Amino acid sequence: KNIKIGEDMCQGVGLGETVSFNVNVTTKSCKTNSSSFKVFAAAFGEVEIDVHTICNCECQDDKEYNSFDCSRNGDLTCGRCSCNNGWYGKECECESTKNNPSVVNRCKRTNTSNTVCEGNGECACNECKCDLVKNTGQSYYGKYCQCSDFNCDEYHGKLCGGEARGVCKCGKCECKKGHLGSNCGTTDCSIENSKCLDTNGVYCSGHGECKCGKCLCDSFYEGDVCQRCPTCIDKCDDFKQCVLCKVFDHHTANKTICDDCPHMKIWESLDAVRKLGYPVTCEDEDAEGCNYYFTYGKIGDENATTVFVVSKKDCPKDPDLLVIVLAVMSGIVAIGIILLILWKLLTTMVDRNEYQRFKRDRARSKWHREKNPLYQSPTHTVYNPIYTGKRQKRYSWLM
Repeated sequence: KNIKIGEDMCQGVGLGETVSFNVNVTTKSCKTNSSSFKVFAAAFGEVEIDVHTICNCECQDDKEYNSFDCSRNGDLTCGRCSCNNGWYGKECECESTKNNPSVVNRCKRTNTSNTVCEGNGECACNECKCDLVKNTGQSYYGKYCQCSDFNCDEYHGKLCGGEARGVCKCGKCECKKGHLGSNCGTTDCSIENSKCLDTNGVYCSGHGECKCGKCLCDSFYEGDVCQRCPTCIDKCDDFKQCVLCKVFDHHTANKTICDDCPHMKIWESLDAVRKLGYPVTCEDEDAEGCNYYFTYGKIGDENATTVFVVSKKDCPKDPDLLVIVLAVMSGIVAIGIILLILWKLLTTMVDRNEYQRFKRDRARSKWHREKNPLYQSPTHTVYNPIYTGKRQKRYSWLM
């Protein structure tokens, strides 16, 4: 039994048992090929150990000069390349004008850096060969493999807030117009406020407040730029007489109405007027039955109201008498043709029913010659009288 208590003591060893000693020997030089030393063990005595040092491997005799495995720039010995002057690297693939260049330092971003190629690649021939970014098809890039397009700050779970806000370049977000911050999560209100302008260049149509590109509308107003007011009382009735007399030259009994009218502007179409974006589009009918359209509002910072009128009225067209006459005649002809077709169909159906009934009656009839009152025999029997007695006297009936 071999029990080790310390580094140099054994206890519990019985007679006939074998004790093993492990001795580690380190050679510090190859000055002598052989040497010896003694190991002393209590109760066992001393043991002298002879050491023979092998300083050269057997493979060294099989050196391959200018080996292909060493890029033809060094000798292959025992599986390792010994590079010629001016070459270095694992396979002597790198050329240098200096012997034993400091390869590692050239692949470090700073002299105090502890990692080569920022830990994202390998140093080869004084240059960093960058690795692929994990779970992507793209590599790190940059002189020291220090750049990646996948390590930027996120906004709402997306790098740089997503493509609509910015893109990641070498660890930093390049924000698009209208967005700011390290993750492009901040909105640039100085640019976004232009979204609050209506078609006349007024913020929120004058009925709200612009907050970073969004209108906070006043009560009763709605829309992207507060351009609609469904419950507002319109002034169409106040301006319709002005429109008639100023634009369409309709004379009124009260001439002061036309003198007090606001400024008028003429537009070519109703769509153009509606595109102005004012809350109310007025429509009214004149004495001739024609409809006219207009709207009203303020332009920019002006206090005065301007009325925008469609230049042409929408009048009903006179009926075309020729078209009416032709339509009536066509209708009469069509009705006549339809009636003829119906009469023909009716008579055809009645005739067909009569013919079918006749066929059924004929199939049920069973006439015999004796019972047929119309039947006449093709032969006729004539009986000739036969004389059977004496000649009778003639009597003269003449008187």
